Amino acid sequence: MKTNKVATVKLVDEINVVVSGLTQPEYKTLSNKFSVFAKGAAFHPLVKLKKWDGRIRYFSQAGATYLNLLTQIVPDLKAMGYTIKYIDKRRYYDINIPKINSKYLSDWGIELGEHQVEAINATIEKGNGMLIAGTGAGKTLITAILCDLYNTYCAFRVVVIVPNTDLIGQTADELRAVDLVVGTYSGASKSLEENIIVSTWQALQNNPMIMSQFQAVIVDECHGVTGKVLQEILNTHGGHIPVRIGMTGTLPKEPSDRMAIAVCLGEVLFEVGAYELIEKGWLAGLAIKMYCLMENFSEKWLKFQQEFPEEAAAMTEKEFIDGYLPDYESEIAYLRKQKTRTTFVADFVENIRSQEKGNTFILVTSVAYGKALSKLIDNAVFVYGQDKTAVRKQIYKLFDDHDDIVVISTFQLASTGLNIKRIFNLVFVDAGKSFTKIIQAIGRGLRKAADKDFVNVFDFHSNLKYSKRHAGTRKSFYKEQRYEHTVKKVDYEAYYK
Repeated sequence: MKTNKVATVKLVDEINVVVSGLTQPEYKTLSNKFSVFAKGAAFHPLVKLKKWDGRIRYFSQAGATYLNLLTQIVPDLKAMGYTIKYIDKRRYYDINIPKINSKYLSDWGIELGEHQVEAINATIEKGNGMLIAGTGAGKTLITAILCDLYNTYCAFRVVVIVPNTDLIGQTADELRAVDLVVGTYSGASKSLEENIIVSTWQALQNNPMIMSQFQAVIVDECHGVTGKVLQEILNTHGGHIPVRIGMTGTLPKEPSDRMAIAVCLGEVLFEVGAYELIEKGWLAGLAIKMYCLMENFSEKWLKFQQEFPEEAAAMTEKEFIDGYLPDYESEIAYLRKQKTRTTFVADFVENIRSQEKGNTFILVTSVAYGKALSKLIDNAVFVYGQDKTAVRKQIYKLFDDHDDIVVISTFQLASTGLNIKRIFNLVFVDAGKSFTKIIQAIGRGLRKAADKDFVNVFDFHSNLKYSKRHAGTRKSFYKEQRYEHTVKKVDYEAYYK
């Protein structure tokens, strides 16, 4: 049955849309449908005070929404009986780029992998969206070719946003290696004359108006788009940009994070898993060995039974252990204070680094723990946030020139983006349960080198409540990613008796 109901969809720019002509109940329906619970919403003070329902809304009750949601919104409008009137305020761009083949960089002696060709062609066909490829898949080379294509065929200026300062120089150098003219925008260098600029969101937030100079944006490690500052850079100051591309090895599992990324960048255009690249020989093979370092609470349990016999009779030893440390913070603080445990990890590392190819990269969750561990390993180098970028680069270069180097860093600093090929051993200590952090960290070891086609990953955790639960979560990640893994319990104190 035809109706006279008309909904006006105004495309304000390449990201923002306003829908008008609906009734208030219909606006409310769509506002509820296109919303997700914020991460940790149940614990937010405003939710507890019942002043906020904990939802992030991507369709306001005034009709403000996003271009990348229209494929879902328009069918709902039609189901409500509306005909659609479009008002398109976007600037027209003539984007016509031919598909490439594996020989695109043959002048530089580079033959592209099948997955790289497919990813690039999928991108130039759609113009917006995300490319998901495991670390070591050659995403920087994909970025270089996309920059070249949009420069050459559309005369577009491109800004490449990387997650940290370390990667500005590294990315710029890799782009220049195929003769691209690249500028960098950071605290140390503010060059905006080139048609390709590499920067970070941290640098751009201080002068977001420069986004007006670009017609294409490529976001490296785009799972970081969940941050409010980067969303504002892309959606407000970069709302006019017609070509919006994200690259990452992993998408976060949290619905609110996925929605934020999809709104800013669009749908997944291409995906290739690390296991596929391992099977094809593009990435190094790996084996994950999980070591559960057992904490012995027998003496504490016996003492508790003697001092509090009635309470002890009402619980099991496991219940006593699980309740001994009431939360994750107290548990991890307890584990970091166990000197024998730290010594065991250090001795283990000394053993694996003594092998013919022993370069070892250790990731920890605490600066204090990283410093303590480094003191127990001969000539180990601990790198953390206060070190200058040049110093960090010099240390990472040690992997190229040594076979027994040990570098320790934090997950926060080193789990993403770093291109270190000659890691033979990767060690995690109490790594937590973040899918993105864990899978990206494993990617540090998957890059191949002339003398490397395999990496060993050692995952140290505890049998205590939260550590054991987090280890179980990581094990599910390993299964999902099809990574070979084993689990072994270790009475580490017995090694020193």
